[in-house]
Amino acid sequence: MHPRFYVFLLLIFTFCGGLHAQTSVPWCTAEMLDVRLFLPPESSNHSDSAHLLVVDLQNRGTGTCSLNSFDVHLPIEDGSGFRFGGETDHSPAAKKFADAQFHMAPGDEAHRVIAWSSVPQMQEQSAYDDCRSYEGFTTATLANQQILTVEHLWLEQCGQALISAMRAGPFVPGEELSAEWLARYGMHRSDIVEPPSSIVPTRLGSFDSIQYVKSTFESGYSGWFALWLERLHGATGSCAFRTLRRREADGRTTIVVNHCPPVKAKTSESSKRFSQFALRDYKMLPERIGRVDYETTAELTQNGKPATAIGITTVEIRDPTDPMLPAIETDLKPCRANQLALQATVELGDAIDVHDSSPFANVPRAGRAYTFTNASQETCLIGGTPDLQVPVLPESSGKKVGLGVCRNCTDALFAGRSQHWITLEPTQSAHFIVTGKPVYGIYHLPCAFWSKLFLANMGGTIELDYGLPACEGIDVSAWRDGAYDDDPLNLHYVSSKPSSDKPLDLPDKCAKDVTPSTGRPVMFAPDGAVQFGLSSRSSAFHDNAPLAIWAYNPTDNDVELTKACADINELFLERFDVLDQSGNRVLTKQEVKPWRDIIVCTRDFPISIASHSCIHGNLDYHGSGFVVNLPSMYTLPVGHYQVVPKLKKGDRRLSITGLAVDVTP
Repeated sequence: MHPRFYVFLLLIFTFCGGLHAQTSVPWCTAEMLDVRLFLPPESSNHSDSAHLLVVDLQNRGTGTCSLNSFDVHLPIEDGSGFRFGGETDHSPAAKKFADAQFHMAPGDEAHRVIAWSSVPQMQEQSAYDDCRSYEGFTTATLANQQILTVEHLWLEQCGQALISAMRAGPFVPGEELSAEWLARYGMHRSDIVEPPSSIVPTRLGSFDSIQYVKSTFESGYSGWFALWLERLHGATGSCAFRTLRRREADGRTTIVVNHCPPVKAKTSESSKRFSQFALRDYKMLPERIGRVDYETTAELTQNGKPATAIGITTVEIRDPTDPMLPAIETDLKPCRANQLALQATVELGDAIDVHDSSPFANVPRAGRAYTFTNASQETCLIGGTPDLQVPVLPESSGKKVGLGVCRNCTDALFAGRSQHWITLEPTQSAHFIVTGKPVYGIYHLPCAFWSKLFLANMGGTIELDYGLPACEGIDVSAWRDGAYDDDPLNLHYVSSKPSSDKPLDLPDKCAKDVTPSTGRPVMFAPDGAVQFGLSSRSSAFHDNAPLAIWAYNPTDNDVELTKACADINELFLERFDVLDQSGNRVLTKQEVKPWRDIIVCTRDFPISIASHSCIHGNLDYHGSGFVVNLPSMYTLPVGHYQVVPKLKKGDRRLSITGLAVDVTP
């Protein structure tokens, strides 16, 4: 038992009020929203016309949210202060959004319009220099959560810009602007240059769908991350793209506006079909793990009218230092090199020529599958991605370095399987796969030839014959159960998720509260007077895996669920365990690396549940009180898990009723 230090704060706090906050519509957060920027044509930048841009938002979440505040902030320069006009927005679209109480259902769009003039105002026939240049702007929600950062906009603004209220739906060409603002600057609505209304898809992609955040080369990070963009016929802009958008897994979005010198017609630059650009040149490398969306806009002319070409691609961003396996409660030891015998090697793929030299060519891969058997008399554990090393040139030096690999990354030769601890009994086998691109076209990076690979950090080193060229990086699978099964792409493989018994029926008192925001809970056998349950849903990135706790009290008496000062995490840890795919209990962070808790006590009374009632959390609103985030208590690498009731001391787990939790990359 580790000592805990309690700090009491004298706060008036009603816990039960938080439990019922799920009845209100939660605020829209960055994670729920897609934010885009649409600009007027590049050719209008230096014209005497006024300009208009659109900030478009779409609810990509699973539930309705409230967007009653979405502020746009220009940087204050030379004490110029607030640079937006304050006219009331009387447009029908603004009224429609307000009448809907600022709610956005899944898939709904809304937008704000910013209009400005780059022409100085005239006073007594003289130009009044009230113009400012802005590098960009930011946006934030009511909770002061910054969602969008726009950089390199180079907005030349004279006087006050017009910013509309939030308007329902997407932008409609020619939609209403403030007559008062137009009159103040002597303009007509037709003087405003606005974004093209026609949108055309184009191809945007990268060589690898998986990348890493910044780390060492040995960990798999190379620092090279480029995108390829197809330039459509009719492209008119000076740049390959006008804007580049990066949406991180948590929803935070950055948009960079591209400015290029004019490209002369009939030059090699203007006739390029594909353009490559390195993200680090635009400071747009991914900063957070999870799925990251990249999007470009480019200008073109179709049928004599301006249009916008949009390219979209998604990459998976991983942290190469993340553990591949959870810490588990076990008496078994990891397998050592002297326990393993190489049983078989199988060559995969064919080295063939690439005739399509475009960056979107389907470049083949080649590799090998290695099967090892436990040749010892002791059962051991193996799992995760093998640690492979290569010799440093010259090989006679005997030195080796880690081979920067993509860990368990699905490619054309193998599909990743669930990474988990494998219990390897004597004579049992496990295998892994190594692949690389054996050829390269004019757009691809040079190759290295590795005659030998070395399986390291297993209490010894095992030498492996490889003998294949590897272009643009190596992919290595996690250890897989059994000998190589001639099914690298998992065409016949069925993942063995933890089995679970049929959950108990949901009490009527709880069933009436089930919504998309709460999820449907798995209920467990009553623990004393109270029956507990858990609900969850998939999350955008694995640092965020919320669970809603449910509690049902069928008795005639109120029941205390916790002691005074105990928080909801303590309630969870006292009543539940997490099991990995093999049924091993996963250790908490506190068990892996003990620390002394300093607990801030904001409540000197216990959490209670009234008689004949059901209380629960809201997955869209973590402040509702009965929501815990698994990664705050456990380190959970990608894999399949179950959350189950904790066993009492001395009991054995004869059956499993649990909530399945899949942690995805």
